[in-house]
Amino acid sequence: MTITTDAWKGVSSAGATLTFSGAEEGSVPPDAAVTLAQPTIPIYAAAGDFAASIEVLQDFPGIADEIGTLFGTALSDNMSNFSAVGSGSSCSTGLFTAMQNQTTSPAHVTVHTAGTLAAGDIRAAYAALPARYQLNASWLMSPSTVQAVAALAGPSVSNGLAPHDYVPGSPAGSARLLGRPVLVSQYAPAFTSSTGTVNWVVVGDMSRFLVVNRIGPMLDLVEQLPDFAGGTGRPTGQRAYFYQARWGSNAVDVQAFRLLSNS
Repeated sequence: MTITTDAWKGVSSAGATLTFSGAEEGSVPPDAAVTLAQPTIPIYAAAGDFAASIEVLQDFPGIADEIGTLFGTALSDNMSNFSAVGSGSSCSTGLFTAMQNQTTSPAHVTVHTAGTLAAGDIRAAYAALPARYQLNASWLMSPSTVQAVAALAGPSVSNGLAPHDYVPGSPAGSARLLGRPVLVSQYAPAFTSSTGTVNWVVVGDMSRFLVVNRIGPMLDLVEQLPDFAGGTGRPTGQRAYFYQARWGSNAVDVQAFRLLSNS
């Protein structure tokens, strides 16, 4: 989503409730019990610069395109990182962080045995997700957690996942767990046998997690870099490219997700 302000401001709801009003025609229906929230996602600036001599820029006339590509790749990596585990302090809020900050049930589902991931834990996390979100749900986890989940599947695993519960990924698409797609992030918490505070997996409707861009990335040429270090203020014969992208992320409806964790 692209906006033109310094924050996204929206309206969200966990949904409405419908009640049968009886057989009598013209009867007044009950209140739909709709609770509205006003989530706000602030925008943060991610920036970088590249400096080189004028001679380098003259000798490589296509260098601006290459620099733009480098920064574009860095932005993709930056967004993958912070949309997963960003702290929300002077940077975007990641999905794992947003769910970890929800300290009350049912946002959290804890494993039966700390430091161990079992098939029953996976099923419990999915079962805890409200039915209205299950049809559009996806799983988010790290590559090492995917391996731990895959190890639970197969006919030789006692009390594990049935072969159809976990379908490995293929060139045509992602793996599927309990019928829902598995999204893999290198920045999601890695699988570990630690019994401490560890977040394993998030499952939910990813359309309820927003990544918001402020217009788009910007690449500016700085014509001359002055000599600040030497105190002369004279041109150094160098130019620079300054890159900036402003974006933010957060969950706009935490009820649309469940976090499977140690505690």
